[in-house]
Amino acid sequence: AGRAHHHAVTLCYSTVLRSLPETVLLLPGQDEPHRAPSVDRSCMRSASLELRSDEFGMKRVVELLMKYESNTENQHESAIRMLHCCESWAKYVSVPTDIVNLTIGNIGSNYFQIMNPCATREEERAREASLQYLVAIFDSAAHTLTTKDVLMAVLGAV
Repeated sequence: AGRAHHHAVTLCYSTVLRSLPETVLLLPGQDEPHRAPSVDRSCMRSASLELRSDEFGMKRVVELLMKYESNTENQHESAIRMLHCCESWAKYVSVPTDIVNLTIGNIGSNYFQIMNPCATREEERAREASLQYLVAIFDSAAHTLTTKDVLMAVLGAV
């Protein structure tokens, strides 16, 4: 019963934290709230600014997920939830370098290996989540990165 409760709580936390950016955060330059028309604009702006801060933003989300996912038995499922959540956030905020190093460097890099014919379905899903997150990071930085910057990063020259 304790394991099932922990799994349910972890799943709830990751689902809420994953949906938060799309629900609350405004895209840069966007004034009109989306998905919450009954919420005052100034409240949405304040929430958006607060969630973009270091104290309450993506760093805090990753800390919370790491805390709740630490006792999870299925590490692939845990990684998938973490990577999907980070992907959702990467679409709306700049991902701090330490978060990229933690998530892509430590968690996601396990899934960037050459295709393994013996990989389980969970490993394949984790690989897909890693790649989707990486694409979201580059997409969100597209307005500040040149093609040369991206190529240099991919080649490891940065």
